[in-house]
Amino acid sequence: MPSRDVWFWPKTARLYGAAIKSAHRGQDDEVIVKKSLAAQGFASVVSLGVGDGREFAWLKGLKSVKKIIGVDYSAAMLAQCRENAAKSGIRIDLICDDLFDLQNLEEIITKEKSSVAYLCLLNTLGNFTREKRVRIVLNVRRLMKKGDRLALCLYKKPGSLKRPVLPGQLVLKNGVDGRRIGLALEYARNEVLWSATYERFGCLPRFDYDKAANDVAAYSGQKKVFFSNRFSSQEIKGMCRFTGLEVERLIEGKYMWTAILK
Repeated sequence: MPSRDVWFWPKTARLYGAAIKSAHRGQDDEVIVKKSLAAQGFASVVSLGVGDGREFAWLKGLKSVKKIIGVDYSAAMLAQCRENAAKSGIRIDLICDDLFDLQNLEEIITKEKSSVAYLCLLNTLGNFTREKRVRIVLNVRRLMKKGDRLALCLYKKPGSLKRPVLPGQLVLKNGVDGRRIGLALEYARNEVLWSATYERFGCLPRFDYDKAANDVAAYSGQKKVFFSNRFSSQEIKGMCRFTGLEVERLIEGKYMWTAILK
């Protein structure tokens, strides 16, 4: 995840939106979540970390969905989302809110009588440390009533790479092994945000293994500008147990886990 400084940069919203449209790794989670929403007939959908509104393309095809609420803390992303919604002919309520707080959302959603589907797609939850992920899930759980669901789409732990090619920005201080190379390359491939990072901080990010997070992060000088956790099934189930949510379905895709929680 880019740091908040990068997400607030208007250029990031434009580049990120263009990259998501051309990527294919989100298809599995879209299909699974769409089928789940259609089967249970949710009338209201809340997209947490809505970004530029990637889900509009398939949400508008669900006849049961009457209300869509998008939540994001970045005004730049919400502006891009509003523009994309208008182009898609989608009516959406956009809320500028922090996932650690959700007070603005709470004022609206507590009035909702029908069941609500909360969506947290494209590894949004993985953009935070373990402690912060738990805080976010607990925050959402506080708003959920009986019949509501929370759908999480989370990147899987990367497998071993047969022919790793390390980018010039890559620095691994704690030794080089297949797993860490694989993790680092997951970041290095995200070149779409490099120019926005350079424009904001004046240098390209370097990639390093983050021992505390057991993952790879990217830095601009000493400032961490990217972080994105990859998940195992055990990690997802443990987080659910800790937050008091039950795993209704856990589906393994090529790149992602899709968890439907209640």
